Amino acid sequence: MSFILLGAAFKFQLFSGSLILLFTLLYIAFFAMTLGPIVWVVIAEIFPTRIRGRAMAIATVALWLADFAVSLTFPVIADKLHESFAFWLYAGMCLINFVFIWAVLPETKGKSLEEIERCWVKP
Repeated sequence: MSFILLGAAFKFQLFSGSLILLFTLLYIAFFAMTLGPIVWVVIAEIFPTRIRGRAMAIATVALWLADFAVSLTFPVIADKLHESFAFWLYAGMCLINFVFIWAVLPETKGKSLEEIERCWVKP
């Protein structure tokens, strides 16, 4: 929701600088409490025990490269297509991420790593 509001703020110049800062801080706070930690939980639980360390290292490098790509592309998108498009694009990606997590990832609370591993292996 914060990205949608940020996009609107830039597109229609609806809000002052302090409200844009507030929307940015709200995004950071809600991401830090919701979607942000899920990535690290999935990276820690998705791989089989025998390759977990190496696979987590590769997944972490891939995650940081993706973060770097977002940081590099934002100024280009904002310059070529407008800041509002960049925020709406990122809002759409967050929505896709949320739907994927809701629909595909199983609940792992209270399960051992071995039980989680068995969830991923099809008989």
